[in-house]
Amino acid sequence: PGGASGGILPARLADLPEDEVEATFDRLVRAHMLVRGDDAGYEFAHGIVRDSVYDEIGPAERRRLHAAPAADAKI
Repeated sequence: PGGASGGILPARLADLPEDEVEATFDRLVRAHMLVRGDDAGYEFAHGIVRDSVYDEIGPAERRRLHAAPAADAKI
C-alpha cells in the first residue's frame, strides 16, 4: 500500500508510523469506505463520509494538511 496509497505523505501528515497508516488504509478499503477513483487513486466511497471527515478537521489543521503537499512540491 505504500506505493499505491502514498503511505509516506499520509503518515507524515498524521504524525503516525507509516505501517500504522497503511494498516488503517487497508482496513478502510476492505470496509469499502475507500474505493479506487478514476485517477487510479482512492477516494471516499460516499460523499457524506468525506464531508463528515472533513468537517471534523478544524480550520488550522485543514490549512496545515493542505500546505504540506505544496511544501513537498517545492523541494
